[in-house]
Amino acid sequence: MSLAMIAKAAGVSASTVSRVINGKPGVSERKSREIWSLIEEFNLQPAHLRRPRLLNVNKTSDARASRTIALVQVGGGSQRHPDLFTQMLNGIIQAVEDCGMELMIFKVKTGQPLPISLTQGEVAGVLWAGNDEDGSLIKSLSPLPVVSLTSRVEGNVDHVLPGNAAAGSCAAQYLIQENHKRLAFLNPVPDSHVFARRGEGFCQVADKAGIPVCILVPDKPLLPNTRVCPRHISALAKDLVERLCAMKKRPTGMFVPSDIIAAAIYPMLARRGVLPGRDIHIVSFGDQEVCLLGLEPRPATINIGQELMACRAVEQLVWRIQHPDETRPFSVSIEPLLIPPSTSQERENIPLC
Repeated sequence: MSLAMIAKAAGVSASTVSRVINGKPGVSERKSREIWSLIEEFNLQPAHLRRPRLLNVNKTSDARASRTIALVQVGGGSQRHPDLFTQMLNGIIQAVEDCGMELMIFKVKTGQPLPISLTQGEVAGVLWAGNDEDGSLIKSLSPLPVVSLTSRVEGNVDHVLPGNAAAGSCAAQYLIQENHKRLAFLNPVPDSHVFARRGEGFCQVADKAGIPVCILVPDKPLLPNTRVCPRHISALAKDLVERLCAMKKRPTGMFVPSDIIAAAIYPMLARRGVLPGRDIHIVSFGDQEVCLLGLEPRPATINIGQELMACRAVEQLVWRIQHPDETRPFSVSIEPLLIPPSTSQERENIPLC
């Protein structure tokens, strides 16, 4: 169910519905309740917004370990995407509380061993966020159940993931519906597995529609183990923007796989006389307020449901704890939601009714 259809049923604009379902300010409590009531009454709630019913865990157990979940964050992903990580953490904390369990949080540097608390029976299961290139860390957790929040983990673990390819498909569908005939995918970090998956989904939909895609990536690959920070992304994107602006038949619709990239290229495009929202329409990824705040007009962006993904991951881990004999790996992708573009005036004029 699209935002537009939900908005029509509720008698409000799509941007107003977007703000309500994403918990953002600017809509009165009465109107918010009305929108949610209509969504539930007519069964219009998108699948990615439905919070699953969490399983109950025995709260009277004397063994604290049997009620404790560990969140293990490996590497610097939380630093590169602090807003997304905060959303995920909030979802995990709430879900753990809802099912009567406790949470321990560990941050592990790449290449470092895991804390002994994880391997000596102090936790019942592990939520994993980060890479495990050779599989040694995950192997050391056996026989604990593990649910990974990243695809870069192999082995006998469950996965609850953002729909990266689906997000790219969503971006392409939106731009095609907006009648763009020349598209581009700009990715300054092609070595990123998740960025590549988003690009693949974008290109597949465009290819099926017979629409060419200009793929803009750096000429030289990054050196192994290069730490990519926002400033580095900006430097890598500069050459790609120059190549884009120099085209005789410039694309009119473009997908970038992160809001951080969108924030970096907006001023670059404007300095070259290519205005986002007028000369080129951009779809970004992440719905990160901290990145999009100063962009005018704000691009369409894709919300990947970090809090829902976290809730589903906790639900699956609790199920694994309660069913230790089940060995078949489980995997689910969270359906993405496209947030329409908006101007500052449109955001300021959202009625408080």
